[in-house]
Amino acid sequence: IFFDDINAMIKHSGRINYISFSRKSLLNIYNEFLGEDTILTDHNYYKYTEVDFPSIKEYRDFLGKCFKIVFKRLKINAVMSGNFVYSREQELINVCRDFDIPFVTYFKEGITSPMKYADLMQLYKDNEFNGHLALMYNEKIKRATVDLDIGVDESNSPIVGVARFDNLHMIEDNSGDGKTIILFSFTLNEKFYHLNISQNKLDEIMKWAEEFQKKVIRFAIENPEYKLIIKTKAAQHYVDYAKGLVLECAGQIPENIIVDNMSAIHELIAKVRVVAGFNSITLLESMVLNRYLLIPDFEDMLERKEWDYFYGYSNVAEYITKRSNLNDIIPKLLSKSSESNKEKVNQILEDYTFNTDGNASIRAENEILKVVNKFASCK
Repeated sequence: IFFDDINAMIKHSGRINYISFSRKSLLNIYNEFLGEDTILTDHNYYKYTEVDFPSIKEYRDFLGKCFKIVFKRLKINAVMSGNFVYSREQELINVCRDFDIPFVTYFKEGITSPMKYADLMQLYKDNEFNGHLALMYNEKIKRATVDLDIGVDESNSPIVGVARFDNLHMIEDNSGDGKTIILFSFTLNEKFYHLNISQNKLDEIMKWAEEFQKKVIRFAIENPEYKLIIKTKAAQHYVDYAKGLVLECAGQIPENIIVDNMSAIHELIAKVRVVAGFNSITLLESMVLNRYLLIPDFEDMLERKEWDYFYGYSNVAEYITKRSNLNDIIPKLLSKSSESNKEKVNQILEDYTFNTDGNASIRAENEILKVVNKFASCK
């Protein structure tokens, strides 16, 4: 996600040159000094000092020697990351401060259901923001982060929007007759981790989440004139999970069903008019292109405000229950005008992504250049 935003900034703003430094390489250096089995984590690192762990100073000193050369030879003006909590980056932030190099976070954790921002940010209550600039996706995540009082304040956390959404404003619609559907496969252990619910309730929810995906798959099996693309994350276990659902429904993978873990999301969305999934930024991306959304309804298991990205927004998605008949719903959706909800959709995109204009990349680079120029003027 972070590199998607950076690539969008390169493409749509293009005023900054970016050099990538491998997070894995930094982690290997960190582990060499702190050890792979260290008790230090992203969320407790701030409780300890170099008195507790002398290797913290050794790690910082090593980074200082290395990055002194990197900063000078490559003429680095700023360092960027997708979050401000990574333990392996805390001493790098200190090194940046030592050399008067601004550390910028493009905070990629900025989207959740409207009523859960404060709960999401409780994960960060013991963290500290020691950087110089925190670019925010939207007003809600900014408010929740500022309210934690961990170093992010009004002055250092401008709202710029989601840069990678700029791509969607320039995409050509290739959806044709709409008889290609995309299912963004998901597992709920990664969606509901911050909710305080019992294991029995979670098991019930996960069972329906799986059944919802099978419901979409069965629609494609029963209607071979439709093509179903099941998009998964890159790791093989996500592909195996999706294929397993298809095999449970059909015994083999039909010709009209494809499991895809490689294609660019915005390219796939351009090919379809109906998108199925749950609480994913991909649903918001689909909204930019006025796609119809199918979402599993968990209301009889969990209060809607606890889980629904679109809580408080009416008639912007089709909520699928166990009794819903997709053979009726999908053709009916395809017969409607996708422009009918445009005003509501734009409000959601404004609230979540601060990007209904395709200019988030420009806003983000504007803020980075401001802080770079400010530091340069003080040298």
